Amino acid sequence: MHKILIHTEEITANGSKLQLQIKLPETIEKVTGVFAGITRLPGVAGPADPADINAGSLWLRIPELRDVFYADRVQELNHLLPEEAIQELMGQAMQPEWWFSGTRYTFFDVTVPVEDTLIEGFYEDESSFATVHYRLNIYLNLYLK
Repeated sequence: MHKILIHTEEITANGSKLQLQIKLPETIEKVTGVFAGITRLPGVAGPADPADINAGSLWLRIPELRDVFYADRVQELNHLLPEEAIQELMGQAMQPEWWFSGTRYTFFDVTVPVEDTLIEGFYEDESSFATVHYRLNIYLNLYLK
């Protein structure tokens, strides 16, 4: 059976380094996918440089294997599309229909057998945000017994 586990951490300091532990269910067999991103909290300004969409770096590992199974730069998750991506077209019934264009988020495929129910992680903030206050979201695709 597949389940998705969501782990969140709040980042409030510029250049902060965070060690984290993610507790997994006891019935876990393996981790089959990882996806990570940040969401800014309401009222927080964007990056100082608009081209800078990377917020930091994330590493995840299984303690008993002593091996990193995921390492990547974390970007902002933005479900709001720019205005030009939304188009109003006339449908078959001559009623307006809305069409959206965007990118579907996908998990990074991994196959990590888990003997212990713990994942260790390390996150380092590398953002150029004027005010740092955002939430780090880690999504784990799990296969349960």
